[in-house]
Amino acid sequence: MANATKVTCARTVKQSRAESMDIVACVLHELRIPITAILSSGENIRDGLLEDKDSLREEGTNIIAQAMRLMNLGDQILLYASTGRPGPRRDMRALTVADVIDDAVNSADILLRQGGFTLEREIQPRLPAVCGDLSLVSQCLQNLIANAVKYSGKSRWVGVSALVAESSGAGQEEVHISVRDRGLGISEEDTPHVFEPFYRSRHPAVSKIRGSGLGLSIAKGCAEACGGALSVVSEEGAGCVFTLHLPLHGGLEAELGKQEVSAGGE
Repeated sequence: MANATKVTCARTVKQSRAESMDIVACVLHELRIPITAILSSGENIRDGLLEDKDSLREEGTNIIAQAMRLMNLGDQILLYASTGRPGPRRDMRALTVADVIDDAVNSADILLRQGGFTLEREIQPRLPAVCGDLSLVSQCLQNLIANAVKYSGKSRWVGVSALVAESSGAGQEEVHISVRDRGLGISEEDTPHVFEPFYRSRHPAVSKIRGSGLGLSIAKGCAEACGGALSVVSEEGAGCVFTLHLPLHGGLEAELGKQEVSAGGE
């Protein structure tokens, strides 16, 4: 029995090490791409290969874009670490849905413009305030927009919509903010795994697209840290709809108050 336990533990440790190495290899691969691009631009500038201001401006733009990519990857890893474990309550407050969407879209503006994307909004009038942490909700939507851009295929369109709907099971109202694309879609095999950290599809068309596999996992963590949820509906070859479910302001506050009273009485 003791030997069997030792074998099981050894296998667990070996598997954990293998998974850790996969994560490290994935991150290093992501780092290598922007670093190589920055080095190339730096060498062109150092060696005097740029003959006019337009070329110099182009190299400068490339360096800035790649540096931002590095910063974003670092932010994604740190955010994954913070949302992947229990922590203190976030800065939960009333948020205006239109303001949240504006914040996320403005942050993703460079990505959308560089890719030549059209972004359409459809926001239901007079939406009630939602309860959440602005930075986390905005990060969630930014990741969803980035995911739509990355897997858009030949399409250059992203849609963002918001409306009030009834939450599943609870019978209460909540706000749904959806990010749509008309791209590659997700296979039935991959759909159950898309929110798993570092998960990468083996589908040939998707696996060729570079990525850390953290974006959707972080988006899910951000949603849940705000008392919400994230869902997806997709058809392979026909795009995806990722929906952020957010509680109305007041509804979540009341629920948190009940939990505190219950905890205090134990």
